[in-house]
Amino acid sequence: MNGFPVRIHIFIILLLFLSNSSIAQPLPRHASPNTFGGGWECNRGYYRVGQKCVRVQIPKNASLDFLGHGWECNRGYYRVGQKCVRVQVPENASLDFLGHAWECNRGYKKSNNSCVPMSAKELQQQRELEQAVIAEMQRRRTEGVSGDDCEREYKTNAEVCVKTTHGELECNESYSDNYY
Repeated sequence: MNGFPVRIHIFIILLLFLSNSSIAQPLPRHASPNTFGGGWECNRGYYRVGQKCVRVQIPKNASLDFLGHGWECNRGYYRVGQKCVRVQVPENASLDFLGHAWECNRGYKKSNNSCVPMSAKELQQQRELEQAVIAEMQRRRTEGVSGDDCEREYKTNAEVCVKTTHGELECNESYSDNYY
């Protein structure tokens, strides 16, 4: 073996392995080995800055975000720089789906920072659109939609096609191993 005893070869291989693995590098405070292997990631409530983990500073009216490495404003508030400001909901409006803005109630439309009644023509157009969406949902439910179908996007009339190839879905475990 090129003049080196077997023990030296094993020692060199072991040394190379340990120097490239996360075992050789100590984890920073508030970090854990990366779930996907190799390296590390900050624990929930911390974010990475260089080679350390820093605590997320959560302002008033905010909470830790979904991933746990940042923050987002609570429902009814929106972000302005590093703080959360209350959403001012005008008359005839309510918070939107996400809760960080407002939208006009049914039968009203946005005009500057308020909601004004829709015209009779606009109400008719809204009813027709709703009926078309309901009919399309019923069609899809009865016919079923395969991965190779193309559809027309209702707002822009753009053709949208979806095709899945070589897809694999594992439903028994999550990436973070904390739910199934």
